[in-house]
Amino acid sequence: MDKTTASETRCETVAKSLLAGAVMSAGNGVTIADARRPDMPLIFVNPAFEHITGYPSREVIGRNCRFLQGRATRQRGLTTVRRALTAGRRCSVVLENFRKDGARFWNELYLAPIRDRRGNVTHFVGIQNDVTRRIEAEQAETRLRRKLRAGNRALQAANEQKNALLGMAAHDIRNPLAVIMLCVEMLTPRPGKTPDRKMQAKMLGRIKQNAQFMLQMVNDLLDVTKIDAGTLSLECAACDLRTLIRERMPMYRHSAAAKGVTVQSRCAPALPPAYADGARITQVLDNLVSNAVKFSHPRSPVTIRAQREDNALRVAVIDRGQGIPEDERQRLFEPFSRTSVRGTAGESSTGLGLAICRKIVEGHPGGRIDVESEFGKGSTFSFRLPVYRA
Repeated sequence: MDKTTASETRCETVAKSLLAGAVMSAGNGVTIADARRPDMPLIFVNPAFEHITGYPSREVIGRNCRFLQGRATRQRGLTTVRRALTAGRRCSVVLENFRKDGARFWNELYLAPIRDRRGNVTHFVGIQNDVTRRIEAEQAETRLRRKLRAGNRALQAANEQKNALLGMAAHDIRNPLAVIMLCVEMLTPRPGKTPDRKMQAKMLGRIKQNAQFMLQMVNDLLDVTKIDAGTLSLECAACDLRTLIRERMPMYRHSAAAKGVTVQSRCAPALPPAYADGARITQVLDNLVSNAVKFSHPRSPVTIRAQREDNALRVAVIDRGQGIPEDERQRLFEPFSRTSVRGTAGESSTGLGLAICRKIVEGHPGGRIDVESEFGKGSTFSFRLPVYRA
C-alpha cells in the first residue's frame, strides 16, 4: 500500500469515526432500517431516539418502527411515508407517535433512502425531532382563533339583535307617546271654549293607559337587559305556591272583572313548598294570568292549577280564549314576538313578558315552561319548579 492510499484510508477511517460520533451525540433521533429485509426492520437507533421515545435500543432493533404509531394508525402522514418507502424517495412529515409509557408526542420525521453503487435502495435513514411543544402551541392558537371567530359571530348576532330590539322598542313606545301628545293637545285650554268634562275624563284615561303601557315596557326592557347581562339573580328558598296564589287572587279577580272574566284557583291539598324565588315566580304568574285574561272572551273562566308531578311542582294557567295558531307557538317566548291573535278588548302587549317568564323559570334548577293551545278553544301555559328539600 503506497503512502497516498494509506493516507486516504486513515482519512476515511477518521471521517467514519467522526460521523459515528456525530450521530451518537446528535440531539435528533436517528434510525436506520434495512430495506433489503422483509418489513424493513431497524438495525440502528442512536441515544437521542431512545431518549425521545423511551425505548432502549435492545427492544427496537429487529422491529419495524410502526410500534411508535400506537392507536394513531390512520394518519395522513403515514400514507406519505408508505408511498416514499415504496418509491424509494425522500419525505418529510409530522406524525402523532407514542412513547413507551403511552404518552403522546409529535414526531417531525425526515426519511431518506440510502443507495448502493448500482442505485438500489439498501437502507432508509430516519431523523426524528420532538416538536410536541410547537404543535400543541399551533393547535392552541387554532382553537383560540376558532373561539375568537365564534365570539365575533356571537357579538355580531347580539349587536344585530340589540338593534332590532331597540328598533321595535322605539316603534312600540312611539305609538303611545303619539296618543299621549294628541290627548294633551286636546286637553289644552282654548280661549272662549268651555272644557268638556266627559272628553277630559276620556283623554285622561287614555293618557293613563298609554303611560302604564310604556312603564311596563321600560320595566320589561330592564329585566331583559339584566337577563342578557347575567345580572338577574334569583334568591331561591322554600316557596309556598298555595299561599302565593291565594294572596294574588283578589288582584287577579279585580283586574278581570272589567271584562266579565272569572279567575279561579284549583290547588292540590298538602302541596309541598317549591324551591324558588317567590318574587320572581309572582312576576311569572302575574304575566301568565294577565295574558289569559287579555285573550279571553267576556264571561269565560281562567283557572290556575297547582299540583305535584314526581319531584316537581307544576303550575298551569288555563283559559278558554282564542288560542294560538300552531305555526306561531314556536316564537312565543322570543323577545318582542307577537302572534296574529289580539286581545279581545284591544289590549296592547309589549311582546317581552313571555320571554322574561321563560328566562326566570329556566333560571331555576330543572325549571321549564310550556304551552299547549288549540286555536279557537284556548291555551294552557304551565311551568315546573323543583320541590324544596331542606
